[in-house]
Amino acid sequence: SDDCFGLAVNAAGTLMIVGDCDNNRVYYYDLPDGVLIRTVGGPGSSAANGKFNWPFRVCFTPHGTVLVAEAGNRRIQE
Repeated sequence: SDDCFGLAVNAAGTLMIVGDCDNNRVYYYDLPDGVLIRTVGGPGSSAANGKFNWPFRVCFTPHGTVLVAEAGNRRIQE
């Protein structure tokens, strides 16, 4: 669905994160190259730290910390 992916870019424009709820993963991309540098979570859903259950929104805090909102676990992970 359209609400299945969250996307955020850091303030410096050097890092993009994408939340993929279908695969319970968060992807980190180097910008401007668009090279995948890290994958967190998946496969399958989980309530363990660093794992996800429907990560539908992602963002950077003003200090650069990544926050991931999960619908399935009803929590926000740092």
